[in-house]
Amino acid sequence: MDVIAEGIETRAQMDQLRGMHCESGQGYYFARPLPAAEAEALISKGTRWEMESEEVVLIGS
Repeated sequence: MDVIAEGIETRAQMDQLRGMHCESGQGYYFARPLPAAEAEALISKGTRWEMESEEVVLIGS
């Protein structure tokens, strides 16, 4: 089962989730809330961030 963790705020939380094989998540650790138009622009561009040699991908529905 694929799970997307919600509310990740710290690196420690992200590391703990990865230790439980949860590879997808969202929260303030990655980005603060954006106005809808800005979020849509990021999603449509397929924006990607790299963090400490680990890829973080912005996904949308």
